[in-house]
Amino acid sequence: EMQELAQALAAVEQAEASVARAREAEALAEGARASAGAQAAEVEILRKEIAELEVLLQGAQDLERRCQEAESSVEAAEQRTEALVGERDREIEAVRAEAQLLE
Repeated sequence: EMQELAQALAAVEQAEASVARAREAEALAEGARASAGAQAAEVEILRKEIAELEVLLQGAQDLERRCQEAESSVEAAEQRTEALVGERDREIEAVRAEAQLLE
């Protein structure tokens, strides 16, 4: 009987140790779940920030394209102005030459 009692006591102690290990594992799992939840929330925040940055990038690219178009328009206007100035200068020279002939 004593031997059976000792065996039963040893079995109870082993069971208690197993329960304690299971509780520790459960606590670790809960911590991991909480950490994973926090990481998932952070990932979602980062996804939203990336989407906002992509919108801003698209806007910046559109603005850059419009600036390039405006720069091209300005260059074309400068060329037209130079051509008109050249034409005016030639007309002035023609009028001067004609005036000299009339003198």
